[in-house]
Amino acid sequence: QRQMCIRDRSGFHPRQASDINVQEMTEKVAASTAVFAANGAQTLRFGQIITGNEIGQQLLGVSYQSMSDIEATYDALAQDTNFQQLTAGVDVNMRSVIQLQT
Repeated sequence: QRQMCIRDRSGFHPRQASDINVQEMTEKVAASTAVFAANGAQTLRFGQIITGNEIGQQLLGVSYQSMSDIEATYDALAQDTNFQQLTAGVDVNMRSVIQLQT
């Protein structure tokens, strides 16, 4: 039987060099992992893009079972202080939601 997996990917970089550094971004994402997990995230990965046009930018990839889990996570993250601090210092320049059949 096939299962569905939905992946939500976001690419971003600091607005200005003085806004937030990679270590601070990593700490803010790590501090928000419980919010992701509580709302249905199955996996969460955060790292730096090392090839292509977006070299040096950060990528947050999260997998879920449903779009409703993604929506619940977005709603909860809007209330999370750590994630608010992260998003205040970065520009999101890429977002994609991919549905995979496994």
